[in-house]
Amino acid sequence: MKIRDLSGKLNKRRRAGFTLTEMLATIIIVLLVSAGLVTTVGLALRQYNNSMRNSESQVLASTLKSIISSELEHTNVSTMEIDASGNVIAFESTDYALKGSLSSFYAVDGDLSETSGYGQLFCGKKGDSTLGSLVIGSASYTRGLGMKLNSITYNSASKYFTVRFEVGYDDTSLKTEVFSVRALNAK
Repeated sequence: MKIRDLSGKLNKRRRAGFTLTEMLATIIIVLLVSAGLVTTVGLALRQYNNSMRNSESQVLASTLKSIISSELEHTNVSTMEIDASGNVIAFESTDYALKGSLSSFYAVDGDLSETSGYGQLFCGKKGDSTLGSLVIGSASYTRGLGMKLNSITYNSASKYFTVRFEVGYDDTSLKTEVFSVRALNAK
């Protein structure tokens, strides 16, 4: 009887805890599940940021389109500087630059220096950021967004401006706007 009692006690002792193999298997399973969750959350966060950036780029493009349209509608076309291809070099701004001075729309970086990449829309005298102003505040350019003004042309026969600009970040264009505006002060 004593032998049976001893073997019964040994079996009870072995069943009371977990073996090393069971503990290692549990740790590996928990690590795999955790890695899957981290990956899934990372992908979801990246998708959310892309979705928000696309949405905000559409709002920014719409705002810039309204502002540029309003400005060009009310400019005095007889005082504009236009090159041989019809590209508008400078115009008389009604809202953003010094009155009586010709201005241009162009993109600037955070230091108000003209940039060929994505930046903030500025209206003023090219090369002199003291003569002009940002069209909308820098808080409107969220998530690293900026605008790049590709061209403003004027067709004197139809009396229409054609504007092309992009909204994006780094080297990625998210929204391209091409629209026409009739000059109200054209004769």
